[in-house]
Amino acid sequence: MLEKYHLLRRSFTEKPPSALKGEGPYLYLDNGQKVIDSSGGAAVLSIGHGNKEVAQAMADQASKICYVTPSNFTSEPAEELASLIITEEYEKMGYSKVMFVNSGSEANENAYKLVRQYFYEKGETQRTQWVGRDIAYHGNTILCLTMSGTAHRKAPFEDVLPYGNFHKVSTPHPAHLKLKNETDEEYSDRLLKQLDDKFQALGPETIMAVWFEPILGTSGGCDVPPKGYLKGVRSLCNKYGAMLVYDEVICGSGRSGSTFFAWQQLIDEGDTYADIQPDIITIGKALCGGYAPLSAVIMHEKFTQNFISTGKTFTSGHTFQSHIVSCAAAIVVQKYIRTNNLLENVTKQGKLLKSKLQEAIGDYKNVLDIRGLGLFYTIELVKDKNTMELYPMDYNFSSLAYNCILKYGVSVYPGRGSIDGKKGYGFLVAPPFNVNEKIIMEIVQGIKLGLKDAMEIAEKDLA
Repeated sequence: MLEKYHLLRRSFTEKPPSALKGEGPYLYLDNGQKVIDSSGGAAVLSIGHGNKEVAQAMADQASKICYVTPSNFTSEPAEELASLIITEEYEKMGYSKVMFVNSGSEANENAYKLVRQYFYEKGETQRTQWVGRDIAYHGNTILCLTMSGTAHRKAPFEDVLPYGNFHKVSTPHPAHLKLKNETDEEYSDRLLKQLDDKFQALGPETIMAVWFEPILGTSGGCDVPPKGYLKGVRSLCNKYGAMLVYDEVICGSGRSGSTFFAWQQLIDEGDTYADIQPDIITIGKALCGGYAPLSAVIMHEKFTQNFISTGKTFTSGHTFQSHIVSCAAAIVVQKYIRTNNLLENVTKQGKLLKSKLQEAIGDYKNVLDIRGLGLFYTIELVKDKNTMELYPMDYNFSSLAYNCILKYGVSVYPGRGSIDGKKGYGFLVAPPFNVNEKIIMEIVQGIKLGLKDAMEIAEKDLA
C-alpha cells in the first residue's frame, strides 16, 4: 500500500475505503467489508455493477474505434442511442434531437446556450434573463453554480459568480414552506403568483427560460411539486414566450418510476402531457448507469427548425461529445432496462422501499420526512421533529449517520442544506433499478440500525 497519496479527494486529510469490486448492488471494499451501494453516489447506478454485456460492448467498441471527433464524424453508437431515447412516443410530443456530453454540468450549460442562441437567431436579443429556484442544484461549473441554490457549495465563490442575468423564485418545499392550513392547490397558486410577479418585475419580454428540477435532487431532498404547479409554470412560459427547461440529470432516465422522464410521473388527473412538458430536458447519471461518463440535452423540434430556417449551427461543442465508447455502453444499459422491464420494477420496489422505511424509522424523533418517487428517496433529519429543532450547522449529522449506516453494510448519500441551502441534514437512497425485495429489506435494516446508533452518539455529543 502506498504511503503517500497524490489523488485530489474531497478531503485533504482523510482517505475513504477503496472499492475493489462491484457486483450487482454490492461493493467489496479493501477493508474486507461487503456493502450495498444503495445510492450509487448521487443516484447514478441503474443496473448495478459488473454487467458483463455492458463491459463487453465497451471493450468491443474500443477495439474497433475508441474516439472520433464529433465535428468531423458521427458514429453508429451515437446515432442508435439518440434513436433509443427519442422513441416514437417522444417524437410525437415534438422532441427531435439529442446532444450527448459527459456530465450534468455540461448538459445544463449547453441547455442554457441552446436557449440563448435560439432567441438570438430569432432576433429576440433582449431575452437575457433566466429564472431558476432558490433551492436547486444544476452542477459544479461557475455558470451552473450561479443558477443553483446550494449556499454551502457556493460560499467560496459568491463574490465572483455572475448573478446579473440569473434570478430565483421559491422552490416547492412543503415540509418547510407550505402553510399550516394551505391546500396543495393554494400552495401551488402562491408559488405561481411569485413566478408571475418575477416575470413582471424583470419584463416578460426579457426572460429566456424558467429552469428547475421537476423532482428536487439532493439540494432539497426529492421534493415532488404540488398539484397544478407544473401546469401553471408551463402556462406562464407559453403566455410570455419563454422556454421551459427541466433538469432531470438526477431524477430522470427512469429513476422516478415507470416512464423514462420524471416529469411524466407528475401529470395531474385530467391533464395531458402537453400541459406540463418542457422544451428542453437534461439527463445523465442513470442514463449510462455509471459505466462511462454520459449526459444528454434533449430538445424540441422548434429548436431544430429554428437552426434550419436560419442556416445556423449550434455554437457549442466538446472534445468528448457523443463519445463512442460511452454511447456503446449506454445502448446496452438502456436495452437491458427495457428487456427486463426495470422501469416497472422501479415503481414496484420504490413503493416497497417507502413503506418499509416508514415502518422502520418513521417514528424516530430525528426523521422529519421520507419523501420521493420511484427509487429516489430522501430521509430528512432533524434533532427533534416534535419541536422542529435542527442539528447545529457545525455538527454534520448526515455524515455521522452515513458512517453509522455503513457499519451495517449499507452505503447512502449524505447531504446538507435541505431547508434553505445552508441548514438541514439528510441522505439519499436510490438503489439500482433491478433491486428485489431481499435487497430492499437489507437496505432498510441497515438504515434502521445505523440511524439509531447515530442518534445515540449525537445525544451524547450535544448533551
